[in-house]
Amino acid sequence: MQYLPQIRPITVEGLRFVCAMGGSPSNPPLLLLPGWMSTPGVWDSTIGALRATHYCVAIGLLGSGESDKPPRGDYRIATQGRHVLAIADVLGIDTFSLMGHSRGGQIALSIAARQAPERVERLILVTPVVNGRLAPYAERFMFPFVALGRRLPWLYSIARWLVPRFPAYSHLMYGPQVYDSRTLPLRQMRSEQLSALQRASMRPNYLTMRTMRATDLTLDLHRVKAATTVIAGTHDGVVPPEQSRLAAARIPGAQLVTLERCGHYPMWEQPETYLEAVCAALGCA
Repeated sequence: MQYLPQIRPITVEGLRFVCAMGGSPSNPPLLLLPGWMSTPGVWDSTIGALRATHYCVAIGLLGSGESDKPPRGDYRIATQGRHVLAIADVLGIDTFSLMGHSRGGQIALSIAARQAPERVERLILVTPVVNGRLAPYAERFMFPFVALGRRLPWLYSIARWLVPRFPAYSHLMYGPQVYDSRTLPLRQMRSEQLSALQRASMRPNYLTMRTMRATDLTLDLHRVKAATTVIAGTHDGVVPPEQSRLAAARIPGAQLVTLERCGHYPMWEQPETYLEAVCAALGCA
């Protein structure tokens, strides 16, 4: 049975962020950041596995999930990092472990290298974006769809109609991102897709894409102080594995875990091996 975390909205800077939480607040805190156009739901199984040892807080970032989506909001990586730190302050969390997937990894890197390295005790990067350069599928399909979608809303409407009716469509969209889309949980795929295709998400998706592509953290990686683990899939069709290797090579003492026959979603594709790596990184193995 899928674990369902507690949902809690948190307001900072006049903006509403919807977070998914699990575990006791007396446990060591772990903040989890989802990727581009993704929701805290991508972390459900991770929270379910770690809630006995950690206080898990998956943050719905600005512009995605059920969090606020101001059409002219500030979606820069550093601003999203500031929001994460403010949410931690609201929760009374000073230092924490930090985990980010894809663009969430880029935000996590910004926090750990530039914004508040002294607050991050452990850092786990799952298929992270480092310098904004993504795989051909993202550049040639995902980015153009999002760019057109903000001007042609019917593109989003057609996709929203297809997702709940045709499983093949969900597999078609995820297929180039992973090793074998048949291994992915259909319910979670659909949930993530429908969230990303909300009408209110059209402009935030585009602005978020631009900030992701414009941010290169390569020269700051050496500033990370936290014990770091980088998890990469050999068949990632969104973020090239070279990004993970770059992070592991430049962050002092970082460990690289490479998962064979795995793509952009290790938490779905290789859940047992992925959780072994996460638990080892957090010291709860």
